[in-house]
Amino acid sequence: IGTWFYQALGGIVATAPGYRHVTICPQAPTALRWADISQQTPYGTLRVSWRRHRRHLRIRVTIPVGITAHIYGHTYTNGTHTIKMF
Repeated sequence: IGTWFYQALGGIVATAPGYRHVTICPQAPTALRWADISQQTPYGTLRVSWRRHRRHLRIRVTIPVGITAHIYGHTYTNGTHTIKMF
């Protein structure tokens, strides 16, 4: 269940060894209102949380230094980023 949790609900998929590059594309089932997922990597904790707000989904991602994340066609590096999906 652990692998399903971070790969499906968190959408965290390593695309390079050691999580150097990841793709993040969470699956947000309509029955759930929110999720908060973290994955330990050699670079630190990678965290994805999402919450439903009316007609959109707000995704907040915290990326440690050394990891590049690809999220819905955009590239993000270290820091905390908020993405609003409609």
